Parts: sequence; structure tokens; C-alpha cells
Amino acid sequence: MVFRAERTLSGHRNIVVSCCFSPDGKKVLSASHDSTLKIWLASDGALLHTLSGHDAVVNSCCFSPDGKEVLSVSVDWTLKIWLVSDGALLHTLSGHDGDVYSCCFSPDGKKVLQLTGH
Repeated sequence: MVFRAERTLSGHRNIVVSCCFSPDGKKVLSASHDSTLKIWLASDGALLHTLSGHDAVVNSCCFSPDGKEVLSVSVDWTLKIWLVSDGALLHTLSGHDGDVYSCCFSPDGKKVLQLTGH
């Protein structure tokens, strides 16, 4: 199997550390050390939304199983849930006792899992 890059998505001001496709393959989500996430159209690379709200590096991101929300985690010790439709911040989960490195939704989208460090 051979893979090739079809386009470059430019817009973050620092390195990108996580990215993924939406469940339907129509959008791409990226997380960066510039403390933002970006949602792009996969078809032409157009930027749909920049999600700002973390106070530090964003380590990981993912789409919910239905593709309507995204999850992000950061070294600011928070987990955030955002709406894909308009980029609005829905929830901030704080109280972690260390950096948050990785995240995912459960298959039904009702729970989240995150990996923290001390």
C-alpha cells in the first residue's frame, strides 16, 4: 500500500502534534503547540474554525463518534469539548493533577477517556 500527501494544511503557528479525520471523512481536526485546534474541510483544505481556549500546548484531539463534537486535552491540565458546527466551547473539565496527554470518546460518545501525567 502506498500513501501520498494530497495537500498541506497551513495555519498553525507552532508544531502540530495530533490530527484526525471526522467519522465521515469530510473534516480534519488538528491540535498544536500554539494552544489551538483547527477544523478543516478535507476536500479542499479550507479552514472552518479555529478553536481557542486552552492556556497551553494542546496534546491530543479527536472527533466524537457522531462527528458533532471534538475533544481536546492540554498541558494546562484541562479537557475541553467543542461543537464542530460553530467551534463553540461546550465544556471544560478541570481538576486534573497533571498534564493531560491523550484523549478519546467511548464508542457511544457518552464518556471520555484521558491519559494524565504527574
